[in-house]
Amino acid sequence: MREYRGRAAIEAFYERRRDRGARVSLHVVQNFRIEPESDTRVRCQYILNLYAADGVPVLPSRPAIMLALVEEVVLKQADGTWRYASRRVFPQFRDETPTTG
Repeated sequence: MREYRGRAAIEAFYERRRDRGARVSLHVVQNFRIEPESDTRVRCQYILNLYAADGVPVLPSRPAIMLALVEEVVLKQADGTWRYASRRVFPQFRDETPTTG
């Protein structure tokens, strides 16, 4: 499992991703559920269908490259905004297409 902690690590990931060139990705979310754990913490769970390929549109149509269960924790900040504390992706089905995460 890959893990990126902190703003610098996340920014470095996106810089590497941009350096690879054009890519199209669609994240289709299904069965989205929110489970409040407190007034300031919620857990989100959903099924993710990921369609992705390198290149520019229009690309050939193919099945999703990954079907995954996703779990996120979101925390309410002092200013009332909500921010993601974590996201964990648990692939259930994959093909050979590389993901960038």
